[in-house]
Amino acid sequence: MPLRSDSRPPSVSPLFRGAFVLLALAGLLSASGAHAQTVPYGFSVERFSVPERGLFDEFDDGVLDAAWDGTVFGSVSESGSTLTLSNPGVFGFLPPPIETESTVISGQGLQLDFGGDMTATTVWTQAVPLPSQAFNFSLGSIDASTGNVHQYTVGISDTPVAVAAELGGSAGLGVSILSVVRDSGPGNILSLSRSSISILPGDITGDVHLTLAFDDATNTLQAGYSLDGGLTSQTIGAAEPWNFFGGGFSLSASSTVPEPGTAVLLGLGLMGLGRAREAKRRR
Repeated sequence: MPLRSDSRPPSVSPLFRGAFVLLALAGLLSASGAHAQTVPYGFSVERFSVPERGLFDEFDDGVLDAAWDGTVFGSVSESGSTLTLSNPGVFGFLPPPIETESTVISGQGLQLDFGGDMTATTVWTQAVPLPSQAFNFSLGSIDASTGNVHQYTVGISDTPVAVAAELGGSAGLGVSILSVVRDSGPGNILSLSRSSISILPGDITGDVHLTLAFDDATNTLQAGYSLDGGLTSQTIGAAEPWNFFGGGFSLSASSTVPEPGTAVLLGLGLMGLGRAREAKRRR
């Protein structure tokens, strides 16, 4: 049965919920128009926990806990002590021309600055993403001075070459971190950086742990991971400055759409092939 702490200030939750509404609307929604076909995806989470804040969810009662009170986009189901994120999801861009299909839940708001150190952990069922697929764990916060929305993500992905060229980091299977800042208005991307380390499919030998650790003294966020069910763990990237009063978490699964240039060239190529065959028949 999921448990949640009632110790956080009651006035804080709407701020965190608003952060993820902004992130979701800015980064995901693209409901109108036709979309290219993505690779079907489905990844499962077995546990979310922030012990220092008394936040736990074992996803074991068949009902999404009310603490996930931010946004729910795409196909989300809780059954058999797991939460599964699968498609169909919601289409959007991060950034254009990279189109994505994503399934997201968010919430679990908490105090960060002056709230003490904390480590948030998600445990994902052992899985190796196919090319273009990813599963991620994120923390989002609003900068009170600017209204800008900051999101920091750690995930496992098999990133296409074209996407890595656009976002940074390496292509192929790996562990990645992504830092995105969006403005408070239409959600335009103000800054984006990605780094990653390459792994092999055989490196994932157990459940995958994705962690985000906040250091209250230095106001920094450190991403980490384990690929063997928690037997060993590593950090990835340098500590990220995170001087914000509070934040909220999100879990996501996604697939990138083949780059528009490829789709257009493929279409033109097939069209040309058809015309060549028609001309040959007429001769």
